[in-house]
Amino acid sequence: MSPRLPKERVAQLVQAAQAGDRESFAALVEAHARTLLAFFALRGADPDAAQDGVQETFLRAYRSLATYDGRSPFASWLYGIARNVHLQAQRQQVRHAHTALAPSDAARDADPAARSEEEERRAQVRAALAELPERMRLVLQLRFVERRSCADIAEALGTTVTAVSPLIFRAKAALRKRLERKLGADSS
Repeated sequence: MSPRLPKERVAQLVQAAQAGDRESFAALVEAHARTLLAFFALRGADPDAAQDGVQETFLRAYRSLATYDGRSPFASWLYGIARNVHLQAQRQQVRHAHTALAPSDAARDADPAARSEEEERRAQVRAALAELPERMRLVLQLRFVERRSCADIAEALGTTVTAVSPLIFRAKAALRKRLERKLGADSS
């Protein structure tokens, strides 16, 4: 599990990394890599694509580290970069969709009925999550995947602790509504 660092420690590491200390940047990578991996996975990326997204996010963060001014939490800044990486990857997929090759023989021959119920449920949840606004997806990821406290979530989102609970409630309700719609459509 990635270590959760106090914001004072993160600030020290960022300052040292901005001064050229690669070990400090490595510590920031270690502290945030798992969170970013979940960020990409929740947006439907397969494990390899999620790892690529994390690497690209940290590469861009390293290149832009001098522009980080500390006005927002470092995690929020990273999420902004990750969001841009994700959106760019989606745009590239759309552009290249028309040139996609036909499915492989293995994919064509796969028996859809052989997939487990758990895999189907996960796919439904991923699809429902993908329909949610970015902020709702992020708050659900932070709360239920990473088990973050409301204070941690507030810091990551750049908001107040009192605003987090209603956001979690609304995100859960929106996800529930989408899942009910999807499950209802599947059973008809």
